[in-house]
Amino acid sequence: MVEYRILDDQRVELDPRPFPPERVLAEMARLAYDQAACPLPKFIQPVEVHPSLVDFRALVTDEGVDLEFLNGRFCGLRVKRRGGMLILDAGLLREVHGSVEGFLRLLDLRLMGGA
Repeated sequence: MVEYRILDDQRVELDPRPFPPERVLAEMARLAYDQAACPLPKFIQPVEVHPSLVDFRALVTDEGVDLEFLNGRFCGLRVKRRGGMLILDAGLLREVHGSVEGFLRLLDLRLMGGA
């Protein structure tokens, strides 16, 4: 289970242990992509790219993950690495996905193999 601590309105600190940070970041990117919507009008929707065709591990950098738009979807995910911790941009995530806590519960389920 990924433990987290709310730092302020805009930031949440995540402890990725017992999982490797790269796995947590890639799974966060996958979840954000899965939940993302296209902000374009219906008559100009881009070609749909199924999540199985996206290499989410390749989106993880030494700095973290910065995934605002991907394949026409507004993913709204920005996570920075700080020491062994991950700092989530909660304001951006909340704007796109609604509940930070709900997103993190889904992340836990996926990491534990339940979703």
